[in-house]
Amino acid sequence: MPPEDTAPTNAVERAIVDGRAGRVDSRSVAEAVWVAPLIVPSGVPAQGLHELAPIIFDREGVPMIAVFSDPSRVQELAAEAPYFIVLSGRELMTRMTPGHGLVINPRTLPIGMEISPEGVAETVQTFA
Repeated sequence: MPPEDTAPTNAVERAIVDGRAGRVDSRSVAEAVWVAPLIVPSGVPAQGLHELAPIIFDREGVPMIAVFSDPSRVQELAAEAPYFIVLSGRELMTRMTPGHGLVINPRTLPIGMEISPEGVAETVQTFA
C-alpha cells in the first residue's frame, strides 16, 4: 500500500494514529475499536460469524483474525477472501473464539494495530 493510502480516513484509524502518537490513551483507542464498524474478510459467502472463513494470521502460535476499518483497505487480501461481513467491534469481540486476537488493517502500520487475545477479553470486560 503506498504511503498516501495510510492516511487515516475514519474515527478508528484516527484513534490508532493518535494512540501511537500519545495524544489519546489505550482505553480511548479500545473504545474507538469497540464502536467502529469492522470489515471481516471471508473466503466464503457468510451471513454471520458462524459461516465465516476469516483470514487468520499466526503470531507465534496465537491466531489473529484480520479485520479492516475501511473497504479500501481490504484490496490486498481480496483474492484470498473475496467476501466480507461488517460487524461492530463489539459484535465481533463478544462472539470471537477465546484465544483469538485481532489484526486491524494488516500491513498498514501507521493505521493498523494488533489486539492480543487478552486485550480482546479485557476490552469486552471493560465495555460490555
